[in-house]
Amino acid sequence: MHGFPRIPSPLKRSGVKTRQWGREPGSPRRPADVLVATFGSGEDILDFQCTPVLLFLFSRFRDAKDDEAMGDPTPGPLCVLLTDFPPGDAYVGVLKGVLLKSLPTLRIVDLAHGLPSGDIPWGALQLEYQARFFPEGSLFLAVVDPGVGTQRRILAARSGPYSFVGPDNGLLSPALTAYAGKKAPAIVAVNVEAVREYTGSDTFHGRDIMAPAAARLLTGSRLAEIGTPITDPVPLSLPTPRLEEGVWVGEVISADGFGNLITSLEATDQAGSPLRIWLESRDLGPVKRCYGEVDPGEAVAVMGSIGRIEISIRDGSAREQLAAGPGTRVEARRDP
Repeated sequence: MHGFPRIPSPLKRSGVKTRQWGREPGSPRRPADVLVATFGSGEDILDFQCTPVLLFLFSRFRDAKDDEAMGDPTPGPLCVLLTDFPPGDAYVGVLKGVLLKSLPTLRIVDLAHGLPSGDIPWGALQLEYQARFFPEGSLFLAVVDPGVGTQRRILAARSGPYSFVGPDNGLLSPALTAYAGKKAPAIVAVNVEAVREYTGSDTFHGRDIMAPAAARLLTGSRLAEIGTPITDPVPLSLPTPRLEEGVWVGEVISADGFGNLITSLEATDQAGSPLRIWLESRDLGPVKRCYGEVDPGEAVAVMGSIGRIEISIRDGSAREQLAAGPGTRVEARRDP
């Protein structure tokens, strides 16, 4: 059964005007298989007869030519930054400038900046846990580098779906292990002379070596083209909980920007009856679901967003008010 030809939706987006052949504006509609297509505006108008299929193909061709004229709309690769650079300084901006100079279409996401200076364990934990929330193919450029300028190596690596660039001080090691799967991560020690673009200082290897190395990978270079394969990256020895006479014993690893104390006690240690948390000799009570389950100013233990027990002060800083920090003993005891 004949019906009115259906105008494909791309025609509407392309701005092509159509009407049935032989039908004047305002006249009754009738079945037809031939359309009139009008392209252009003003004096540059072209009318011709065609079927809906030909009209559809022509409009798609015109859309493609328009996209070509406006530039490739395909998103560029993604680079994720994690640093301990203070947010009030220019360091982060300069990193981005070096990356964009090599690859103007690069997409850049700030995972975290202003981490406690030189806090490798906290940076490593963030990198290892948070990478899973990013698209496959993302490259992570991590700069927490208290040994900058020394003989420590700079690494570039691929582990599972992700790539990483950073100093060889343990910062990358947990992530490289976590995402490797059944295949060992591919790691190279970056050939500094092959990638270095800026000289005259050895205090900003993030700008001078790491960002150029990352840019090389993001523009298609292989790991072997920027460094020498290695199998011995510096490991990071994070504290792990231990069971002593029925009590899980851990410690504070670091503190986040709110002053919440991040501990080594993980969600996997919670199986069984509810846990009661002690910070040294202070009983913090059972693990709560959220901060709002206690009154303002009260200490509370919660399961944090990275799968570890955190100790907090509602509307305050546990780091300051409880005078605790890395190494402070934490215990998890089961209620009788």
